[in-house]
Amino acid sequence: MITWQRGLADVHRGIIRLGRTTTYELEASADLLFALLAVHTPHQAIKFIARWGLLHGEGAEAWSGWEADIAYLWEACRLLRQDPAAFCAAINERLPEHQYRPENGHLVASITAGSLLGAAYLALLNLSLSGARLGTCDDCGNHFIVEDPRQRYCNRLCGGNARMQRWLDRHRGTPPLDSGRKS
Repeated sequence: MITWQRGLADVHRGIIRLGRTTTYELEASADLLFALLAVHTPHQAIKFIARWGLLHGEGAEAWSGWEADIAYLWEACRLLRQDPAAFCAAINERLPEHQYRPENGHLVASITAGSLLGAAYLALLNLSLSGARLGTCDDCGNHFIVEDPRQRYCNRLCGGNARMQRWLDRHRGTPPLDSGRKS
């Protein structure tokens, strides 16, 4: 765990600034990882910062940097599912204070989480080491831990939304929307 700051933030001209802060003990958790993966706009980043803090712990960070870091994290999630060796190489390139390597079919780590972004990668690694499978919700696109191989939605609300949409499509006579699921 590392000591980190979170608090009120605002965005002005693409720069996210942290205002009044409180200090807390940051722990690499799946909640942190999934909350960061769900950030797509500066407004969502402000909500994230209130709970978790800035990615790198500096007083101000550019939104464009957040977009790049989150895109890279999405790519790491994809690589984890498809190619563990490429996953290790991608994280080692992005975060030199973390060293991951595949060894005998498992991931081995030497870790110092020096930032919130590093803690998110650590959470991703911990999920991998625990054998958890990551899925992407067919409705909202958020990541989640797959508990059943047939699971397509992150929660009951998203599953209900999709069922309602299918029902409406059948009863309105409109062609069904592409669910995003690959055949």
